[in-house]
Amino acid sequence: MKIKRDGREYELTTAELTEAYFEQLSNYDIQDCKNGIQTIIDDDIDERTYVVAAKRVLHDEDLLAECAAKMRRNIDKYDMDWSYARDEAVRSVVSQVQSELL
Repeated sequence: MKIKRDGREYELTTAELTEAYFEQLSNYDIQDCKNGIQTIIDDDIDERTYVVAAKRVLHDEDLLAECAAKMRRNIDKYDMDWSYARDEAVRSVVSQVQSELL
């Protein structure tokens, strides 16, 4: 694949394309997790411990990356559909943080 940058044309190697693909896939997975967590926060009217934990995950890059990795593993290893894989990953990470808060 060729790209243009700063008026010059570059040829990307297969390794560079693969790396870029997986990096972008991870970015999408993180955004999917953020959306799932935001739904938990938006749907709850009180400040239960679970919602407090969800807010903490939403603002922690490492926890979001963990959530995205779990989601991707659920899809790739366990053949879950996207929405179920995301919901399970979000539940897992938020529950883990919740248990630390208690």
